[in-house]
Amino acid sequence: MPRIRTVKPDHWNDEDIGTLTRDARLLEIAIRNFADDEGILRWTPAYIKASVFPYDDDLSIDDIATLMAELETHHYVHPYRAGPTRQHLGWMVNFRNDQRINRPQPSKLTPPDLTDNQVRDRYADRDGHTCRVCHQPAGDPTQLTVTHLTPRADGGTDHPSNIAIAHAACLTHLDDTPTQPATHSLPATPSPSGGDSRSDSMNDSLNQSMRDALSRSLNDSVNESLNGAVNPVSRSLLEGKGKRRGEGRERDACARAAPPRCVRHAHLPAEDPGPPCVGCRSVRQRVERERAKAERVAIDEGRLTRIRDQLAARNAPRPAPGPGRALARAVVAELRAAR
Repeated sequence: MPRIRTVKPDHWNDEDIGTLTRDARLLEIAIRNFADDEGILRWTPAYIKASVFPYDDDLSIDDIATLMAELETHHYVHPYRAGPTRQHLGWMVNFRNDQRINRPQPSKLTPPDLTDNQVRDRYADRDGHTCRVCHQPAGDPTQLTVTHLTPRADGGTDHPSNIAIAHAACLTHLDDTPTQPATHSLPATPSPSGGDSRSDSMNDSLNQSMRDALSRSLNDSVNESLNGAVNPVSRSLLEGKGKRRGEGRERDACARAAPPRCVRHAHLPAEDPGPPCVGCRSVRQRVERERAKAERVAIDEGRLTRIRDQLAARNAPRPAPGPGRALARAVVAELRAAR
């Protein structure tokens, strides 16, 4: 279904756009309406002809194929085949950079294959060859890897909106647990002599050892953060509310003053928010999950305590009637007899 899209004013002064022919520039704008919210659309000359140029009889299928090839050459569209039927699809590389999607809908089309070197290069071009973790440019494209913003274990997909470019060294600082998605490196072109394969194997073993060491240090820092953030929450929930009204707010303020951070940013002062970091976000998410778990455990224990108290009160023996109740019964009996 066609969608409403926008065109920025600086689009008309773009020099790269100016190198395209007039019909190719028109096609580049028109296919935005037929792409989904991930920038993926069907990419066949017959479909483009019927959708974009239905009234132009002077444009043949071959002419449309030439215009499509022009967009592919300038890397505005990346063609690929995917799906069970090997459908011809196209991905508009800079679609999310040019469009602001309101209430994006999940794509029904298969995303590009991340194991394809050309797909990785297009992601690097889209992100300006800049690491998403440290926000530093990469001089060597082989230093960049493709990673997921939301891990697959948490419901993430391979669609372009969930893919980012990062340094391999930056990703080694993250928590390398089985729940994290495997990153895909941008390998260099292997030489015929086979020397690069040995170098790659050595680099893989070195990177694995670095990941293990940094993972252990990161887990230690996370555990320290969890011990400082989760235990006060569980104690406060199990012991009840504080004696003073502002005690809980003061505790929350202290927790906010020292947010948990990753190993790379643990040295920053508490008042410094620090740069956007995937590692810090991962640590904060783990702390929040543990805090929520402690809250649920405390709530369940409170419910069990109330149920036990109710059952104990229900099964407790009733007290024997006192002397006051016996005297009242005697008075009532005398009144009845007097009548």
